[in-house]
Amino acid sequence: MRIEPNVPPVTIDGQPVSFKDWVLSLGDGLAPTYALDEDIEPSWVEIPKEIRVDYSGDPVKAIVDEIYPDLQQNHGDAEYLRGRAILTPLNEYVEKINREVLNRLPGSTKNYKSCDSICKGSATSAADDTLYPPEYLNTLKFSGMPNHEIELKEGVPIMLLRNLNPKKGLIITGNKVGEKVYIPRINMTPADKAIPFKLKRKQFPIADEACIGYTKNIVYREIFNDIQ
Repeated sequence: MRIEPNVPPVTIDGQPVSFKDWVLSLGDGLAPTYALDEDIEPSWVEIPKEIRVDYSGDPVKAIVDEIYPDLQQNHGDAEYLRGRAILTPLNEYVEKINREVLNRLPGSTKNYKSCDSICKGSATSAADDTLYPPEYLNTLKFSGMPNHEIELKEGVPIMLLRNLNPKKGLIITGNKVGEKVYIPRINMTPADKAIPFKLKRKQFPIADEACIGYTKNIVYREIFNDIQ
């Protein structure tokens, strides 16, 4: 529904096909499939050459080169940034790609660390503070939660993990373009039930957003200038 009508066609089996039609056929399971090596059933789909990133060497560098060309010259351009994003299914790739983008930006980095503790109401014994010291809590990572340590540079695109003010918007599109906002540190608790206590993390509710995991379904972007 959101594919622009002027997207060039792609080539499938030597024939030009509308990009929209190819995406729909892929989603409906109707795209041509192929068997590789010793496969009995054809289960592989060929990515058209027009949208494929061919590379030799480092795949992270290749995808950043493709999506963020001339980043150093355009990192302060909101129009340039809001038209680009890299999606990946695993958070480990998110961190690798965001690190590559961050290293390409000019200027020095600033680190912002959280204050982590165990919610007293969830503690099962008085020894919990000894069993789970802050150094251990700092290592925990959760989907939809900021990490203990956030590393930023001026001009880096970030994702707001909490919609702090739905009325104000806090995005770089629509009628809020150009507005400056201050993002405070807030207390957050992960929904993960795998840990035997409730973590309280006070941190800026943001994450680098050059690359994002597909599980993060709310993407609010704001150009980072300076966080006090």
